[in-house]
Amino acid sequence: MRVTKIIREYIESEVNKKYKEKLNSIPNEYKEDYNKMIKEIEKEVENCSIKVKEIAKKYDMLKEGANDIVSYSTYYLGNYDRWNDRQNLERKLKQERDGKVAEIVLSLELGDTNKKELTEILKNVKF
Repeated sequence: MRVTKIIREYIESEVNKKYKEKLNSIPNEYKEDYNKMIKEIEKEVENCSIKVKEIAKKYDMLKEGANDIVSYSTYYLGNYDRWNDRQNLERKLKQERDGKVAEIVLSLELGDTNKKELTEILKNVKF
C-alpha cells in the first residue's frame, strides 16, 4: 500500500493521541511544585505590595490608580536537574512515538499491512 500524506497524517494523529495519553498519565511533579511555589510567591508579593502602599500613603507618595507596586521575576527560579529529568522522559517518549510511526508506515509501504490491519495496529499502540 502506498502511503500518502493523508494516511501518514492519520497514523501520526492516532499515535500522537496514545503518546499524549501516556505523557499525561505520568505525574509532572516538577511542574506541580513549580506552580505551588509561584502561588506562594504571588501571595507574598501581594502582601508586600499592601505594606508598600501603606508606607507610600504615609508619606503621601502613592499615585492614584497604583495597583502593582511590587513585581518579581521568575528568571532565577527553578531546578534545572528536575526540569531536565522531565525533558529527558518526554524526549524518550517522542523518540518511541516517532519510531512507532515509522514502523507502521514502513509496514504499509512494504505491503505487509492492509487497511483493516492498520486500524487494529493503531488501536493497539502502547508506550
